[in-house]
Amino acid sequence: MHWGGYGGYWNDHGCSNGAGYVCQGNRDPSFPEQTQAPNPCKSGYEFYWKGCYKVLSEDYSFNDGLSACSADGTSLVSIEDIYEQAYVEMLMLQTGKEVWIGLTDQKVEGEYDWTDETPVIFTHWGDGEPSKDTGEGCVMMKQSGAWDDTTCNTKTAAVCKYWIGDRPTTPKPLGGTCPEGTEWREYANHCYKFDQIANPKNWPEASFECSTIGGYLVTIGSQDENDYIQNQLLSETRNVWIGMTRNSAGGFVWVDESAVSYSNWATGEPNDQESQEDCVEMYRSSGEWNDVDCYWTKGFVCKANKENVGEGSSEASTGLSGGAIAGIVIGIILLVLLVLVLVYVVIMQRDGRLNMPKMPSWRSSPKGGAGTVGFDNHLYSSEDPSVNISDKASFGLDGTHA
Repeated sequence: MHWGGYGGYWNDHGCSNGAGYVCQGNRDPSFPEQTQAPNPCKSGYEFYWKGCYKVLSEDYSFNDGLSACSADGTSLVSIEDIYEQAYVEMLMLQTGKEVWIGLTDQKVEGEYDWTDETPVIFTHWGDGEPSKDTGEGCVMMKQSGAWDDTTCNTKTAAVCKYWIGDRPTTPKPLGGTCPEGTEWREYANHCYKFDQIANPKNWPEASFECSTIGGYLVTIGSQDENDYIQNQLLSETRNVWIGMTRNSAGGFVWVDESAVSYSNWATGEPNDQESQEDCVEMYRSSGEWNDVDCYWTKGFVCKANKENVGEGSSEASTGLSGGAIAGIVIGIILLVLLVLVLVYVVIMQRDGRLNMPKMPSWRSSPKGGAGTVGFDNHLYSSEDPSVNISDKASFGLDGTHA
């Protein structure tokens, strides 16, 4: 069983590989039954981690399901990570139906947001999703657990949720600078490099090229960002690779593992023609996206996160990293301690309270002594620099071995 990014999923594995394990046995009736912790949620809701959940098993359109949750002071469920995804899957399987979750692009077409206004930091799209076909824009969880953007008037079950723990928040954008050594253009909170458009490569090569300069193939999180990139392409003659690719489940993911909360597919795309279109290009003329064979050659755009931690930080103001600053502080402390020890020794010697032993020296050796420190060399004398060996045979110098 996996943990981390694939938490809860099963995988067949070599029996000799090491892994943790869980034991199971029949309950010993001599032990008292364990009491469950009290449910912190209101009546009708089940508790998990930081939220309370309720399944609406009757059929609703997306907006009707949202209204039913809102009437109860909650919202359609938002999903923060793979573990919460597994829990909502379990609730869904109890209904035997697909269920609405609270992801939709009804506010801004193509930009998916949670109805409870938490940031989108996790997605689990199914095969060919998000497809954003005509009339689509509301997201349901299929029986496989995969997400599908579909028409909002489709009727199915829904899951409501409200938070009782800390909910995720959108991180405040930090300042910083673009990586050195290349010509990056700053836009909003990231850096972009467009000069690779004239140097076409296939998708894997393009992705590698971006990584060698401290970036990655461009990811796009909003219509504004898409428009900015497309505006830089108007004078170009090639379409460009973006950092989106199809995963093993058939859904689309970003190369930097960020959530896919925005899409801008051209009409009829993605179509996975001949089952060979696993990478995504942007049309230079319209900014729309198309899935295409990864081994075609195209221009590409790199993107990078700004470096440093923002204005006012020690790194931004001094140009030193946190590790360098820590090293300097430790060095200063050690130097101060060394000075204090030396001062203490000098004072104690001056007052006669500290008798330092005299170290042996070749200058103070008795006359005729070997004059060595730490070992005796009976073949050598400081008064006679020659070396006398009386028995050559014992040292293997007569041509024989000792």
